[in-house]
Amino acid sequence: MKTEALREHIARRNLSQNGFAIKAEVSSGYLAQLLAGKKRPSGCMREKLMSATGLEFDILFRIVGRGNDEALEGEYVSQSSAH
Repeated sequence: MKTEALREHIARRNLSQNGFAIKAEVSSGYLAQLLAGKKRPSGCMREKLMSATGLEFDILFRIVGRGNDEALEGEYVSQSSAH
């Protein structure tokens, strides 16, 4: 997750982390863990964050490589998708 992009969005909207957590329908504790890089958001959470911010996927999230495979952050790469 690109935490700096989410932090910038929250700051530009003059929201507190708690205020944004309410808007995104997540707990403030979980949001703090996301922003600290301690948690990776699930698919459902990625959707909530994109909806709450109005930002596109590639602005908020990274695609990470695993060997020859690429996957969304935190997603399982199946053996059938190996190159």
